[in-house]
Amino acid sequence: MAPRRSSTLPPLLAVSAATCTALASPPAAGQEQLLHLGVQAGYATATLPELLVGGFGGGGVITYGVSDAFNLRLHGDVSIHKLPEANSLLLGGVAAGAEYLLDVLDWVPYAGLMIGPSHGSFQATGGQWLLGVEVPFGLGYRLLPEVTLMGEGRVKWLFLGDETAPTNQLWLSVRFEYVWQLSDGGRTSTAGVKNVLGRRLVVQD
Repeated sequence: MAPRRSSTLPPLLAVSAATCTALASPPAAGQEQLLHLGVQAGYATATLPELLVGGFGGGGVITYGVSDAFNLRLHGDVSIHKLPEANSLLLGGVAAGAEYLLDVLDWVPYAGLMIGPSHGSFQATGGQWLLGVEVPFGLGYRLLPEVTLMGEGRVKWLFLGDETAPTNQLWLSVRFEYVWQLSDGGRTSTAGVKNVLGRRLVVQD
């Protein structure tokens, strides 16, 4: 009678091969050490005493991942709003803060808190400096390995102005971002890179 072969050998070989592959594979990186440079444009409203006016504008955004869940963020924007009696409002500002991201799928929701100076300038009467506190929130999606599309809403409250100054602003904008990894001097393997917004898997040569 021929000896029976052990039926446990193939599963053991499969488990061993999978373990070796997992140990040899490099870890995936999240948002940490990812730099995002983006440009955005959209619609904005400005609330004045007894008046709500719409307008259009744009700006730029820089974010840097300090962990898999948090980004540091710096942005600047400007919008123009038509007012009655041939007047207009030019409202711009910069702000710095942080964002929290839920980076689990191709679609990445996020929200943040920011603060910075703003300047509102009326064509008829001049301008003044304001203090802005902002809450950005939005959703991002990977279009290409290094390009993401962001849809964002942003509420800005404005303080320290006089009785004619705008008191708040609402932005609805679209942003395109270019993303790259800053670790290893910004270099990655030429064998291949898979980037799902914040998640990047580097395959070694």
